[in-house]
Amino acid sequence: MKPRPFALALLLALLLAIPGSAAAFDLASADIPSLQSRADSLNASIAEVLQMDVAFEAARLGLTPAQITERRDRLEALQSLYRRLASTLERKETAVRELEAKKAAQTAGGHGITAEPPYPLSLLDDQQERLQELIQRRDALDTSKTLGRRALERARTALSEAETRRRRLVDEARGETPPPGLAWRLGLADLAIEQARAEMALQTALLDLYDIGERSIAIDITRATQNRDWIARNLAFSEEDLEARIEAEETHKAEMTRLVEETAKLRENLEKALAEAEKTAEKAATEEQALAVSKLIQARKARLGLAQTALEQYQARIDLATKVQQIWQDRYAILGGQISSEELFAIQREAAQRGEELDESLSTLQAYQTSLSNIRQGLKRDLAALDLPPGALEALQEHEAGVTAAIEVNLEAIADVLRTATLNNRLVEEAQRKVGAVELAERVTTMGRQRALEIWQTELWSSGDHAVTVGKLIVSVVLMSFGFLASRRLSRYVGHKLLTRFEMELGAAQAAERLSFYVFLFLFFLSALRTVNIPLTAFAFLGGAFALGIGLGAQKFFADLISGFVILMQKPFRINDMIQVDGMFATVVEVGSRYTKIRTFDNADVMMPNGYLLDNRIVNWTLGDQVMRSKVTVGAGYGSDPRKVEELLLKAAREHLKVLPKPAPFVVFSDFGDSALVFDLYFWVNMEFASGLMTGSDLRYRIVDLFREAGIEIAFPQTDVHLDVLGPVRVQLERDRTERDGN
Repeated sequence: MKPRPFALALLLALLLAIPGSAAAFDLASADIPSLQSRADSLNASIAEVLQMDVAFEAARLGLTPAQITERRDRLEALQSLYRRLASTLERKETAVRELEAKKAAQTAGGHGITAEPPYPLSLLDDQQERLQELIQRRDALDTSKTLGRRALERARTALSEAETRRRRLVDEARGETPPPGLAWRLGLADLAIEQARAEMALQTALLDLYDIGERSIAIDITRATQNRDWIARNLAFSEEDLEARIEAEETHKAEMTRLVEETAKLRENLEKALAEAEKTAEKAATEEQALAVSKLIQARKARLGLAQTALEQYQARIDLATKVQQIWQDRYAILGGQISSEELFAIQREAAQRGEELDESLSTLQAYQTSLSNIRQGLKRDLAALDLPPGALEALQEHEAGVTAAIEVNLEAIADVLRTATLNNRLVEEAQRKVGAVELAERVTTMGRQRALEIWQTELWSSGDHAVTVGKLIVSVVLMSFGFLASRRLSRYVGHKLLTRFEMELGAAQAAERLSFYVFLFLFFLSALRTVNIPLTAFAFLGGAFALGIGLGAQKFFADLISGFVILMQKPFRINDMIQVDGMFATVVEVGSRYTKIRTFDNADVMMPNGYLLDNRIVNWTLGDQVMRSKVTVGAGYGSDPRKVEELLLKAAREHLKVLPKPAPFVVFSDFGDSALVFDLYFWVNMEFASGLMTGSDLRYRIVDLFREAGIEIAFPQTDVHLDVLGPVRVQLERDRTERDGN
């Protein structure tokens, strides 16, 4: 049915009358006064919703109470967004003015240091802290921009969902009788749309503000860097200032020493108090007294542990003060310019190691701080209990006081570590700026060249007037590596020529190739020693150890090596021969100097030591020729004609093209089996062109066909059962279950 025009007009009028609808405010052309005015105008709408009877209105409009209060929440959120947006736009205008002023100052040039040089080192430290603070602010702005982009994307998603929800509600309004609460729900949808748009406008303004802030901070960082460099170039290196720094640390160490003595006395008092509490525990008469004394003992043990930790922290802070003194001395040495490259590199290495130690100490102290905070929170929960006896309450209070004091001591230790780490980082930065990238590279190269030359000329051992140095050894190793590669190529060339020009057998050619390889390698070894002027007598003292090593550790190696040459010369098997070793059938692929590579019928490569092949029984099926005999065993039923079986078996063999006619195949009636007459068909195949395994398979297929055509049954296992009983055996025949059920 068509909707009634009067109902639609009334509904639209109601929508326009709802304050805060999507058409009531245009964010695109809004400025700061209009945003503030819009935020103030929402007060009346919020007050109107607050005065409503939520339950009554929900029942009247057919809504839930949450939908009634949702309007108030959205109006308050919208009001807050408009006020935040107006404030952000004001901040943006101020930031733009500040940025323009900074750009003008940057264009004018100069630096922001009003005092005249020279400058004290403290001013440089202040500028360093200012620069570090600006860098942290820049990183924080970058993080805020990332979060702002995510919030803007969420606002876009919320706007899309609100617009979709409003379109669905408008579709419902086109009905003949819209529901009573539809106008209210449409108003909520309009508020959601306006809220999403306000959120998008706010996040966009914030992103613009962050961009302006980043550009402003970039100018500040540039100016701070210039000021730092200016101060560093015009520092005053006074011994009085250095002595004042050293004296301040001495004062700090004296204070820590005093605290160490006080903490040691406190520990002694706690040990006495703990002993007294343990004696009191033995005299406890009631359960309440025992509980109180137990809490007291626990608290004093904890305080004793805290005192021991505080004592160690004070001693560590004394060491930190000593490190700070060393850092100040190194800084003044570097900034004064009177320091060698070796000393500078030593300072850098020491500072890097010190930085790692400080990081570890800081991590330990922070973990301890977390532990102490957790302990104090637990003690506060225990103190909040109302059923604690007086003695236990006092013990817990004493324990909490000790933990609180330990937290303060630990915070002071953390502050000392951070202070030392900051000074150490400045030392590293000043050293890097002092050296410079190019100068540092040159110095490192020079030092590296000197160190390398010293190592190159280091003597390893000597024999008479000849010394073997690291350089000579390296050159000889390089020459030997080249000789190894050259020997490999030359020996391959020799083996190739023996095969092609002299038509030598493959095995003999391989033997000659390997022999020539070792000859060439030995000649290159002698040439390498001659080139670097190392006589063989220099290795005389190694002869005994070398001989002992051969006698003990290389027996198997040389046994396999000699066995390889024996195999290549005597040729008990050759490449492509089929052999049987350890019950495994395989084909010879390669005869090496130490190992013979064979390949099984499963295409698995097996490396067999040559010594093993000569020491064990090896069957070579193709040593004389490639002809190999195979066998197929067949069992025929006892009712079969043996001569007919023989005829069919020979027929199957003669028909196969890969079965050799000579030697001719033959059949052997081998046995009277338990369930069959056993026949063996023997035949020959040439392994160069056929496989005995596949040929036997083909023959079995053919035998099955021939036996089936001749009516001969291939036997299968059968068993006759004989019963020997004293009396008659009762036999009962029963019909099948399905027949019984059918009847």
